[in-house]
Amino acid sequence: MKSVFKQYYDKLVKIGILKSVVFSLIVGFGVNFIVAFITCFIDMSVSAVLAASLGSGALAAVISAPLFYFFMFKPTTKKMAALLDKQGLEERIITMLELEDDESYIAMVQRENALQSLAKVSPKSLKVALSTLIVVILVASITLGIAMTTVTSLAAADIITIGNKSEEGKGPGQGDEGNPEDETVNVLYEAGEHGSVEGQLFQQLSKGGDASAVVAVPDEGYEFLYWTDGTFTAERRDTNVNVSFSVKAVFKEKAVVGDGPGEGEGNGGGGEGNGQGGQGGQGGQNGDGGGGGDGQGEGDGEEGNGQGGGGAGASGKQDNNTVIDGNQNYRDAVDYEAMREQIESDDSLTQEEKDMLLAYLKMLYGEGKGE
Repeated sequence: MKSVFKQYYDKLVKIGILKSVVFSLIVGFGVNFIVAFITCFIDMSVSAVLAASLGSGALAAVISAPLFYFFMFKPTTKKMAALLDKQGLEERIITMLELEDDESYIAMVQRENALQSLAKVSPKSLKVALSTLIVVILVASITLGIAMTTVTSLAAADIITIGNKSEEGKGPGQGDEGNPEDETVNVLYEAGEHGSVEGQLFQQLSKGGDASAVVAVPDEGYEFLYWTDGTFTAERRDTNVNVSFSVKAVFKEKAVVGDGPGEGEGNGGGGEGNGQGGQGGQGGQNGDGGGGGDGQGEGDGEEGNGQGGGGAGASGKQDNNTVIDGNQNYRDAVDYEAMREQIESDDSLTQEEKDMLLAYLKMLYGEGKGE
């Protein structure tokens, strides 16, 4: 009996293997889709995503294929008889198998009739039968598996963004993760009119880092006044910078220092008289005070000499509370109104800082007045 079915058996083995491959592909791409979906939310490189999703899918397909064959599609005599009867033999083969050990005349006639009918069935007429549902599931699993793997790979390469993946889990140098902009601060130094700033004007620092030193340099005939953040030293080096900021150096024309004229008059009497007037005292500091003096001399006898000393001019300011070089008064170095307006309009300062700077400026301005 086995020799009768051998040619059909070989055909059914091929059909069983093909069906096993179809079902294993459904399982494989299903696993591929699931793993790819999971890796969307895990920080992985493109190669790792491909290895995990495609590798797991292939492994699932390889393992499931023989299981499907041996447990579902391996041909047996009864399965083969049922399939052959579907070719128009009207259960002749099933009946022949059931009467295989029956030696009665009727059984013999039935077997002969079944074999004659079977001879008319070619093995090529046996086709792979897959339901429409299986075909749809196969196409869907392949499409979803490939699509999800592609999307996950693009996300791993930072070409697209999925969920919160771009905001979590990545370290420095991996796309935009870690928000490197939040870890840096920018510092800008600018020069106002009549001066310049030496050093690196724009500096990008790590948060909490130190900026390199810069110096405000005035043009000829001008002097440094202050930085707009209230710093009064021309050279500065900002340290422990945690926020971005920009400052501008302000310059002021130097004040002119003047001298007062002196006057002198001398009178001599007698044989010879000479008089010399004393030289007037020097003008007040910064050209603010006038100097003047008168000298008189009288001589008696044959020779007389007279000399008078010039009086010292009054100074317009006292020389205390000076800054920068020991000669320049705070009042001349600071334009009170301009400085006050600059402090009040500086949005980078808190109100407490503004009040402190204004109080200090007022103190300096008051102490710089002369009588």
